[in-house]
Amino acid sequence: MYVPLPTPPLDTLSCLSFSPDNVLAVSTYDESVLLYNCQASDGLRPQLAARISAPSAALKMVHTRARTTFAGLADGSVRPVDYENMKMDSPVLAPKQTLSGAISGLQCIPNQNNIVASSLDGTLSILDPRAPRVCHQAGGTKILAMDTTAKYITVARAASIVDIYDFRAPDKPLQTRASGLRFQVCALRSLPSEEGYALSSIDGRVAVEYFSDDFQQEKYAFKCHRTKADGADMVHAVTEVLFHPLGSMFTSGGDGCVCVWNWRSRKRMKQFPPLPGTPHAISHMDISADGTTLALGASDDSYMRRADFDDRTALEPSRVFIRLLGEAEVRPRTE
Repeated sequence: MYVPLPTPPLDTLSCLSFSPDNVLAVSTYDESVLLYNCQASDGLRPQLAARISAPSAALKMVHTRARTTFAGLADGSVRPVDYENMKMDSPVLAPKQTLSGAISGLQCIPNQNNIVASSLDGTLSILDPRAPRVCHQAGGTKILAMDTTAKYITVARAASIVDIYDFRAPDKPLQTRASGLRFQVCALRSLPSEEGYALSSIDGRVAVEYFSDDFQQEKYAFKCHRTKADGADMVHAVTEVLFHPLGSMFTSGGDGCVCVWNWRSRKRMKQFPPLPGTPHAISHMDISADGTTLALGASDDSYMRRADFDDRTALEPSRVFIRLLGEAEVRPRTE
């Protein structure tokens, strides 16, 4: 059962992110960040805890092992979140002057203090937030998505290119390869085994790829999030890919549904029903660190298909839902 978040009328969503203690941050393009307590032990009665005003829309958020939260903003900056004073502090990565510098990815390096930020302008930055200073910056073509493992930084760029970096020597990629998908990448996540990564595209496909040449025969791609209308196949973007702590893979789509996959056996385990009361795509998804709670956000993206859109065009408010996850529906079967 989906539980709607008791939100005020929301602008278009820019980010959903759970903290390690199950506080859900809901960010929107009107530069607001709403914080909700979402404790599964309370039977999912989410309460608005606080509101933070950001200097620019928060597009990505990450939580470090030091329990510090950083936000990557549309102005290209990365800032720590000061929960005590409910504000964003001075940037550890300075803002840029153009929208092309917006943050497209923000991740920790496991077991390290550094964080990695990618930007739409193709910049990849390794940051030491303790200093704060930029340890390394590299450029390239537009970065659409990025994730890390204990050894690698994987970057999905425009033109269906994936760059794989060793974060200890990030001056140039260890590998540059085709994404395995014909159309633009939406999301990229490292596999729980850290052997490779999964990435999704706007044409309803997911690819599972491996770093090592020895495992290239194991890579595969599949179609998902497709519906039928008047006898024709409707293709929807796979808007997000996430891995549950128990190992299953979650995908969300423009069809308004979430699918759960056993990525090792290449089988779908479950499909959750569409979000109630909204016809819109699932634009954002996150899973709590303890694996008990799923958060889903839906925004009116009809402006993307309108030829006559302007500031006077009314969009429906965004909606956010949460759902408890049972172990039986998310634990992959061993074969």
